[in-house]
Amino acid sequence: MGTSKENKLLDAFTKKYFNDINLENTSDDFTKNVLDRIALEKMVVKKHKPLISWKIWSVICLVIFGLIIFPFQNSEGSILSKVSFDFSLSEWFSKVFTVFDFSVSSITFYGILFFGIMISFQVFYLKGYFNRKISF
Repeated sequence: MGTSKENKLLDAFTKKYFNDINLENTSDDFTKNVLDRIALEKMVVKKHKPLISWKIWSVICLVIFGLIIFPFQNSEGSILSKVSFDFSLSEWFSKVFTVFDFSVSSITFYGILFFGIMISFQVFYLKGYFNRKISF
């Protein structure tokens, strides 16, 4: 900080400077002019591009379909004769992974299933949330 003499000189200078400055006034239609200029500007609209294209989704669906159908290809008889209408998901899951000699407990399976359901729910919920947020 400066001495009191420097502060007094600085104070006198600023008072003189602010007294010499005139207050500027804008025109009455300043806001209208600014908004008219903004309206003349070209709006850039970005087209929404999904993170995962429909081609990738179709490949993912084909891979999942192949993983489901693959265990039934080498079996005798038709596919429909080998498919049981048991709605136990753990049985179905164990049939799919017997090809790979991979076993998963039912608790792990239901945990993974629940996790997948929650992730898909969150994806659709967040997609709707951000679409509503962007539309404003």
